[in-house]
Amino acid sequence: MSEFNSFREFRPQKKLGQHFLKSSHVIHEILKTADIQPGDTLLEVGPGPGVLTKGLLQSPAQKVIAIELDRQFWDYLETLVVQEKGRFVLLRGDASKIQLKDLGESVKIIANLPYNIGTHLLLNWLKELDSVSKMVLMFQKEVVDRICAQPGTKSYGRLSILTQWKCQVRSVLDIPPDCFYPAPKVDSAVVEIIPREKPLMPVEEESLETLTRVLFQSRRKMLRGSLKSFKIENLEEKLERLNISPTARPEELSVEDFCRLAAAIFPLRI
Repeated sequence: MSEFNSFREFRPQKKLGQHFLKSSHVIHEILKTADIQPGDTLLEVGPGPGVLTKGLLQSPAQKVIAIELDRQFWDYLETLVVQEKGRFVLLRGDASKIQLKDLGESVKIIANLPYNIGTHLLLNWLKELDSVSKMVLMFQKEVVDRICAQPGTKSYGRLSILTQWKCQVRSVLDIPPDCFYPAPKVDSAVVEIIPREKPLMPVEEESLETLTRVLFQSRRKMLRGSLKSFKIENLEEKLERLNISPTARPEELSVEDFCRLAAAIFPLRI
């Protein structure tokens, strides 16, 4: 592990969920997973003191775009803009308010995401996958566990379903707290997320979002109880036709089960 003295001139902001990555081994694993090719455009969110950014700039990527909200890093990151002569682009602002389509090209998103907005950003990006070729993201480990979780496990839930419906996911690396400055109180992990050519099954996104939100609000309830709010006629018969048990609980259903159920409750609007 390497220590980066440049951290000492910056003040991590707790309200922004900032923990600066300082492990060269982790950076190497992130770059290897990203499989950066000539012609790639990379997007980093929250570059902070630029440790991962420098690794991205040493890759064969055609362009690196970084979005940074914290003013204390802007002057330093601007020195990289000058050095890279147009290859590095700094956007000053809130990543949650920037639409990927406005960047004008497909991107690989490679980022150590701030703890407080990481999940929110991922859910936004899942709606813009036409602009994404791959994501290699760092979250708190429990978030990565939720993204990759399988049915019947404690971590399986809404985030698992919405992500896996559209993407292939793989947990890459667990990261202990001492790989960051300041050290967080929890472990972190890196996940690889690759958009599918098409979703697992045809269903409207809004329908799947609504169904997963309602069912996982009461994850220990049986389906015949938690689905009552939808006022479905002959509910148990419809569930049985879908080969879904009325006494099953949400965490027992596969991603495909959720898609079929959502499509049955909310038929596709043509």
